[in-house]
Amino acid sequence: MRAVAQDREMAMLVGINTRRLYMLTIGLSSAIAAVAGIFGPAATSGQAEPGMWLTPLAFAFSIVILGGLGSIKGTFVACLIVGYSTNAFTALTARSFLAGPVALAIMVIVMLIRPRGIFGKRVELE
Repeated sequence: MRAVAQDREMAMLVGINTRRLYMLTIGLSSAIAAVAGIFGPAATSGQAEPGMWLTPLAFAFSIVILGGLGSIKGTFVACLIVGYSTNAFTALTARSFLAGPVALAIMVIVMLIRPRGIFGKRVELE
């Protein structure tokens, strides 16, 4: 999948069946989406709401930006920081509906100190 994503022609030249790989990728992503839909918040609470995507989006956005774009190690560290801090805030204040804004606030504070994220790399423009 990575080879086809980076250079489709070269992957075809070395013998990778790209059409078959595209179908496999669609099938896998559909299966993962189905599992997420089954075990997601709508399945556990029994109802779907229009704004249920906002908090997971806030967490994902703040973790990726906080860790540094393209940095797996930074994303892991940012995940720990955001997870522990939002859980501590929820435990201390008993306001779980503010978990998303707390994650975004942590992201803003760290971005003021380190604009590229925790493990972000400096990019030289040519």
